Amino acid sequence: MTLVLVHSAGATPAVWDRVRSHLRGIPTLAPVLPGRLGAGEPVADVAGHAVSVLRSMDEAGLECATIAGHSLGGGVALWLALEHPSRVAGIGLVSTGARLRVNPQALAALPDGLEQAAPMMAATNFPPGAPDELIEERRGEYASVGGATVFADLTACDRFDVLDRLWEIRCRAQVLVGSADVLTPPKYAYALAERISAARIVEYPRVGHMLPIERPAEVAGELAVLWAAGLDGAATRARAERSLAAASRRSTLGFPRRPG
Repeated sequence: MTLVLVHSAGATPAVWDRVRSHLRGIPTLAPVLPGRLGAGEPVADVAGHAVSVLRSMDEAGLECATIAGHSLGGGVALWLALEHPSRVAGIGLVSTGARLRVNPQALAALPDGLEQAAPMMAATNFPPGAPDELIEERRGEYASVGGATVFADLTACDRFDVLDRLWEIRCRAQVLVGSADVLTPPKYAYALAERISAARIVEYPRVGHMLPIERPAEVAGELAVLWAAGLDGAATRARAERSLAAASRRSTLGFPRRPG
C-alpha cells in the first residue's frame, strides 16, 4: 500500500517534503499537478487534477492507495473517494474542505498581479507571528508556479463543492486542521468529520493553513496510522477474495461449501 500525497494550490510536491522526512518505511508518491514542473497546462477544475493523480498512480502501478491531500489536494482526495472508490483505501484531509470558496479579491488580482498579491497571499497561509522565512518560502512557491497556474488552481478550488455528497464516502478519513486557519477554517473540517461516517478529526491549536510545514511530525504520525489501516484493509480484502475463489473452485468441482 502506497501513501499518495497531493499538494495544494499554487504549490508543488515540495509542500510535503517535511512530512515525508518523518514517513520512513512508508512508500509514498507525490504527484505533480498540472501547470507546473513540466506537467502540462494549468487546469481549472478539481476533476482535471484528480485525473492527473490517477494517471500518476497508473504509471506507478498502483491500483489502490491511501490518498492524502492538502487544501486543493484534499479536494482531489474527496473527488477520488467519490468517483473512484475502488482505488482509494482511505483519505487524509489536511487543511481542506468539501467546499473551497476563494476570496474574490485574490482571484481578481490574478494572473497578472501575482507579484504584488503574493506577499499578502503567503502571509494568510500562516497565523500571526509566523516566522518570516516560512512566509517567504510560501511566496517563493507562488512565484515559482506562476500567475496562470495559481489562478487556475484557485479557480478550481472556488468551483469545488461536494458538501452534499460526503455521506457517499465509505472509506476511512482522517481530518486535520489548524485552529488559526483562515483559508479553510475549522468549521470546514468539522463539516467533513460530521458527514463522513468513518472520519476522525484532530485540531491543532495556534496553527494556520500550512499544517504540513507547521506541524510535519504530527501530520506524518496521523497519516501513518491512516496508511496502516489501509494496509490492514487490503490484507482483509485479499483474504476474502482468496476465500471466495476457493469456495468457487469447490463448487465447480462439486464439493459442498464449507459452513460459515
